[in-house]
Amino acid sequence: MRSLFLKIFLWFWLVQVTIGVVLFAVSNVLRPQPGSDQWHSTLGYAIQRNAEVALAAYQKGGARALNNVLMRAGMQAHVSAYFFDATGKSLGAKIPPEDVIDLAKKVTQENSHGAVENNGLTAKTVKGSNGKMYVMVW
Repeated sequence: MRSLFLKIFLWFWLVQVTIGVVLFAVSNVLRPQPGSDQWHSTLGYAIQRNAEVALAAYQKGGARALNNVLMRAGMQAHVSAYFFDATGKSLGAKIPPEDVIDLAKKVTQENSHGAVENNGLTAKTVKGSNGKMYVMVW
């Protein structure tokens, strides 16, 4: 009797550990990794949406409304967000670092429509209703 209880006890815990290891491995394989296509499409969508919201705020309420949107977007995503016009002039209240300015100028010069990444920064262009190009950098 004792031997049967021990066998059931050991098999139960062996199965539990095996299931745990398999679930851990599967979740790590299926999780989107930074650099994957799914990660880039999600990031691109988020930046595009935030750039459109920032542009709408700027066109409706000017620099003050833009600063509110940039501050809120930065707090929600835990990043610093910057918004530039086509000449590379920062439209927000925060003074951007040099690498952010360089990326914004690079994106406007290349007239890139996709999300451009450089040194952990991501930039996205958006076209206003007036036809002007703007750049959002995270």
